Formats: sequence, C-alpha cells, structure tokens
Amino acid sequence: MRHGRTAFALGGAQSDRQQGTKGCRYTMSEPMIIDRAAGQSGASGWTRAFKEHSSKIFAETLAQSVMLEASVLTGVVQGRERVQAILTAASGLYEALDFTRRTVDGDRTYMEWEARLGGGERVAGITVLTVDAAGKISAIAIHHRPLPGALRFSAELGRVLAGKIEPDLFHCCQ
Repeated sequence: MRHGRTAFALGGAQSDRQQGTKGCRYTMSEPMIIDRAAGQSGASGWTRAFKEHSSKIFAETLAQSVMLEASVLTGVVQGRERVQAILTAASGLYEALDFTRRTVDGDRTYMEWEARLGGGERVAGITVLTVDAAGKISAIAIHHRPLPGALRFSAELGRVLAGKIEPDLFHCCQ
C-alpha cells in the first residue's frame, strides 16, 4: 500500500490546511495540486479533473462503462457521458476541496477529502476509485458527510443538471 496526500484549493479565499511545512498556506485563487501517489493514472486524472473542472479530463480518465455510486445520488449511474456530466457539474459546486489522505491497494484507490460548499458549509467524505487494466476508472463510490451537507449538495447538483440528467437521481427533484 502507498499513502500520500493530494491537495488543491479552488475559489478566492485562503485555505488553512497545512501542507508539508508548519504554517504553510496556499491561496485558492492560485489552484494547486500536490499528488504524491501519482503512479495510478486514474486517480491522478481524477484529482486533475476536479481541480480544473474539466469535462475533457474526466472523459479521458473514465472507462466507457464506468459506474458511479454516491450518497448524494438515489441510484447507480452508468456510462462515461452521464458520469462525466455529473462529475463535471459536481466539481463546480465546491468552494474548496482538499484530498487529505490516499491509500492504493491493487486496483483500488481510497481518498479521504474535506470540502467547503458555497456559503462556507463544510463537508467531508471518502472516494473509492477502481481502475481497469488500462488504468481507466471503471467504478466510483463517493460518500459525503454529514447528511445535511450531502442532501444540500444533491439538491444543488440536481438543479445544475436539470434537463441533462434525470431528476429522480437527486434528493430534491423526485
């Protein structure tokens, strides 16, 4: 197993997460990514895609038949285009996102993260990525907490994706 830390920040405020040296800060107006476990192409593409809100990078990182399960969704989503649309929209909902821990075990990468939603609400969670033999992400499981933040995130995601993804996948629009 490898352990690492991936961090980046988005937006215009300062982050108080420390990276490396005591007291080190970075500003969110200057997106930064630190990826010490870069040997796994799927996980590296994942963090880059979130940092850049990049539909193109998500598409390059995902397997054609990728499956997405998430606590903010009411069901499983399958297929690159649909998952890509959801992830691209989701990446734009965070004011800040910090991948705090990573462990790789075989074809799976486990990443803990902390985030701030619009309005400053803090959420956290874990993401599990499974990659196929080609290094593409074939399965994604994303778990947000606490529940009020997860429900708010789901509702906002449903609003952003209205008309693009069926509304019954979100905890707002059924």
